[in-house]
Amino acid sequence: MNCALGHPHQAFGPDFPYQHGLRCARLPSPPYHFMTRVLNVDGEFLKAKSGASVEVAYDFKGDEWYFEQNPAGTMPIAVLMEVALQPCGWLATYSGLPGLKGRELLFRNLDGKAQMLKEVLPIDKSITTKATMLSFSKMSNMIITKFKVSCLVDGSEVYSMDTAFGFFPEEAMAAQKGLPVLEKERELRHKPAAKLQTLAELSSKVAGPKLAMIDAVEHYDEAGGSHGKGYIRAVKSVKPSDWFFKAHFFQDPVQPGSLGIEAMVQAMKSFLVLRCDLPENGNFEALALNEDLSWRYRGQVTPDISEVHAEFDVSHLEQDNGRYFAKGSARLWIGDRKIYEAPEISMAYVSRELTPERHYPLNQWVEAKPGALKLKPIYEQMGQTKTVVQQNIYDVFAALTR
Repeated sequence: MNCALGHPHQAFGPDFPYQHGLRCARLPSPPYHFMTRVLNVDGEFLKAKSGASVEVAYDFKGDEWYFEQNPAGTMPIAVLMEVALQPCGWLATYSGLPGLKGRELLFRNLDGKAQMLKEVLPIDKSITTKATMLSFSKMSNMIITKFKVSCLVDGSEVYSMDTAFGFFPEEAMAAQKGLPVLEKERELRHKPAAKLQTLAELSSKVAGPKLAMIDAVEHYDEAGGSHGKGYIRAVKSVKPSDWFFKAHFFQDPVQPGSLGIEAMVQAMKSFLVLRCDLPENGNFEALALNEDLSWRYRGQVTPDISEVHAEFDVSHLEQDNGRYFAKGSARLWIGDRKIYEAPEISMAYVSRELTPERHYPLNQWVEAKPGALKLKPIYEQMGQTKTVVQQNIYDVFAALTR
């Protein structure tokens, strides 16, 4: 936690090159801090070297705000991304990449490619992340470093990622002009806004109010977009008082890029709600499993920004036996400036009958004494997340009727 809010010498010791009065790279603070324990470090302190690595545990109780705010009851993709990204920031700082005293550099994620392999459930309790520094390069007053990351639950990989970060002076961040904009993208961005449908009016399955990174859908066309498969654009008002500015980062308030991806994901969920007749007995995956996610960031949402737009341009849409799947590209805009893009991103809505891995296995609650059932934890779990009630009932009856 000292890496987020405390004195850097308390985090890394008195030899860490920190100069009083200057900002240094920070981890996010609660409620967006997702590192609990550093398990192992393979690398020298303040001596950056390719191949250095760190293993970090993130422990959770299962009743965290983000489980409650995600109607599916699983870990949202924004949180899982942060679980993977934050150890990279810790390792980069531990390795001494920010440099010498007297230089104030800000740390930002730039791009990445990942796959979500399994959903993370409240009962998983802990994620172990290994981040390996693949390379780093220094150019004048900027530093670029790349990482390979793997997140595991009970030894099984749930998320894999390759990503790049940079250390930059504040003036370089302020001067960002955004990503190149294709003419078709510009045309879509300027499609006229129709009657707004707020997220609350649209669906209760997209996100709770704290997790919500879009306020309303302002344009929807089921046959629009670059491929004629569909297009949606959503809008969000940004306020200096938004909770994520305080959490990310201390003395350097900026919206996490992962919450920009979350905004895109929520626009994708909204598209499937409007486009498909989704069965009530189902859930959105945090991100479509085993599909590529890629992203690039070339701008930032700061407290002086008043509004952002998230859009999803559909390239592929299918329905197969209770699974509703959409794939395409997504973007986040400040005015006419495209600051984030996800060239590859997918979402799936799956009927509950097709997702047995979401069920809470009854054998986790079986007492050592044969035939005795430890029922209290079942009721506790049923009370935590409404969306898992039917799943628990299913498990109980499945076990009793075997």
